[in-house]
Amino acid sequence: MSKYQYRKSKRYENVYSYKTQKGLMYMYKLRYYDEFGKRKEKSESGFTDEKIAYRKSLEMLINIDDNEIAKVNPTSLTVGQWYDKWIEINSQWSDNTKASRVSAGRDYIKPFIGHIKLKDLDLMKYEILFIKQLEKVHISEDRLMQPSTIELYHTYMNVCINAAVKRDLLHSNKIVDATLPKIEDRRVKYVTLNDLNTIIADVYKNEPISNYIIIIFLAFTGCRVGELLAMTWNDIDLDNKMVTIKASRKHNKVSSTKNKKVRRIPISEQVVSDLKNYRAWYIQRLFKDGKSLTNNDFVFISEQKGTKIAQTTITYLLKRVKKRTGINITPHGFRHTHATILAGENMSFMTIAKRLGNTPEVVISNYAHVTEEMETKLVDVFDEKLKVVELLVELSD
Repeated sequence: MSKYQYRKSKRYENVYSYKTQKGLMYMYKLRYYDEFGKRKEKSESGFTDEKIAYRKSLEMLINIDDNEIAKVNPTSLTVGQWYDKWIEINSQWSDNTKASRVSAGRDYIKPFIGHIKLKDLDLMKYEILFIKQLEKVHISEDRLMQPSTIELYHTYMNVCINAAVKRDLLHSNKIVDATLPKIEDRRVKYVTLNDLNTIIADVYKNEPISNYIIIIFLAFTGCRVGELLAMTWNDIDLDNKMVTIKASRKHNKVSSTKNKKVRRIPISEQVVSDLKNYRAWYIQRLFKDGKSLTNNDFVFISEQKGTKIAQTTITYLLKRVKKRTGINITPHGFRHTHATILAGENMSFMTIAKRLGNTPEVVISNYAHVTEEMETKLVDVFDEKLKVVELLVELSD
């Protein structure tokens, strides 16, 4: 039995603190499975700095991954075994990212092609046993799996196979050119500025303030739905007109943002005014249940229960909006609309990317249609200038 009492770090994964006669010390402890499924553990103690212990744990984690992969026999390794190993070595993924890949592997990848030896997975087997089988999957009684979902699972597999090539488990990626079902409309879904104004006016008129503020926040900040759900009053700075986006919530689990970065974005006077009105209502709503507001409370709550909302709240809200206005928009569509409006106003893609928490490359890829519209406008402007020149020439003659 250890003579020390270890406390898990609140800041760093796999790091623990313990008190000694010399003062507070730190250690790391890593648990992992080797290629035979046997559980192993590595640890090191005696660090005087928590951050140094964490860095050492990351170095050891990399060494563990490299050593264990080196022991793997490529001739007997199956697709399912490598897929699990690929997930295991990517410890930097967010909880949501990892959960998505785990469920795809459990429900579809391993049942369909997990038994195939990794070295034997060629394009024909992959298309027949995986892609074609996914096209037959019924998500509900009358609905097949969407082509976009099949493309997503193919992306997981493609990256997984590339990781095997990188580690010399395969010579090449044979599935990269797989034929996928066609997606009818790959363009980003967004609404026009007029439609957005119609939606906001409709919600203001027909919905409680708790629903109105959701639409205002999505439209004016461009945040992801999960980021909205994770927002607490600690993240709202009304005096300085700033919002901090540092977390995401899916179901009841709060984790880091998609890219694990924290961003602070400015908000307009309109949003500040609406948030102040909403906060006043919020305090009154909690008072009905004998509660008081704290900065750790989630910002967005339901009118009926006074508890944190779920994503379904937004989904049903937008269904009612569609029924009243005829305008169809998804919760994520507000993010695309926000970016499209900014791009249409000639805001730089770097600025838009920073606000959305994306890379400029992603923004340019998603909103290429706006760039094309802007280029068309530039041509029209140049054409108009030339007509002015022609007119001046005619007048001078």
